[in-house]
Amino acid sequence: MTMPGKPVIGAGVLRYPQIMSPNFDLANPPASPANSWALLQSGLAYLFGVVLTGGTITGPDYIIDTTGAFFYTGTPAAGNLAVSIVPGTVSITDPTGHNTALPGVTAYGLSGNTSFVQMLAGSPAVLNVGTGDSAETTPGQLRGLVTGSGATRFLNHSIRAARVTGEAAGALAELQLFSPNAGLTTPAGLNLSASDGTSASLMHKVPTAFQFSGAIADFDAGIDVTAGGASVTGGTTTDTLDVTGTSTLSGAVTATGGTAGSPTLVTTDTWHTLGALAAGSGYTVAEGRYQLDTNGFAMVDVVLVAGAATVAGGYSFANSLPAAYRPPEQRSYPMGWNGTVTAGMNFPAARISTAGLVQLQLPALPNNTVVTLTQRVPTN
Repeated sequence: MTMPGKPVIGAGVLRYPQIMSPNFDLANPPASPANSWALLQSGLAYLFGVVLTGGTITGPDYIIDTTGAFFYTGTPAAGNLAVSIVPGTVSITDPTGHNTALPGVTAYGLSGNTSFVQMLAGSPAVLNVGTGDSAETTPGQLRGLVTGSGATRFLNHSIRAARVTGEAAGALAELQLFSPNAGLTTPAGLNLSASDGTSASLMHKVPTAFQFSGAIADFDAGIDVTAGGASVTGGTTTDTLDVTGTSTLSGAVTATGGTAGSPTLVTTDTWHTLGALAAGSGYTVAEGRYQLDTNGFAMVDVVLVAGAATVAGGYSFANSLPAAYRPPEQRSYPMGWNGTVTAGMNFPAARISTAGLVQLQLPALPNNTVVTLTQRVPTN
């Protein structure tokens, strides 16, 4: 009971050191029970278990009301909303009437930056990362959810690219990470997928293999398959694997499905010209070329056609084989021709030197005789 002449408040000032509820622990305020309170002459106020119905709490840089909690970079105003917590799934206007607040927990870009980071609980749980660009219709996302049920269920997390104005409905770019299933009968893995809304490709990785669907192209650094292997599914005969670089396959390579119209081919090089044959032989060069085959041999292919007056002798091609195509020792090979063998006649032959010079030893054969050489030459 306040005695006359000793009011609790005088001239608007608290006269007592404090006023408090009977259950407030002044010696240790944090230990005070719920529904206790104290007002101290020093200016501190302790309120435990406050119930505010239909009201608003306003601070120097925050507003909390029935629509959510809003935190600003200064006095609440247009353009300086920093963080909002909004229940539900619908965007609202903040209490200032100037800023759009997204549902969930959202942090906003400052000083005119319209980017944002937004957390939404649910299934899936989503973390949206928006750039604020005018073309962005859906922000980039980090998503998490449980897929399946029982022992076969697994935890699925994905990173999904933002969508832009005019993009096809089914278009996406996504990295999906999934745990082993609860029964541990399937391993962890990942999917990397992309689609323009019409065509789609997918790379699926598990501990034992990479699996691809759709066309596989442009592996500029090469492919090294040493165990497990790689499989391509869902493709057609028009799908391609374009590898620029060195690739190592440790194990057998089996290709099936090749046809005469679309054969299975493994090549390591293209044809290169041997150039012109030295003048005076009387032969015309129909073919003079070389390339490396898949076993590291140089393949030399020569076709000559005899003219009306051929001259026997040794004749070299203008272009020598490059270093990678040369034999470690000089090699000589017989050549074929479509003439008739007669007693005492000389046979055409080819000589390939360690310097890469391709020289032909040619007899004087009749007009229109065809002389050929198709020869694999070791390079080591």
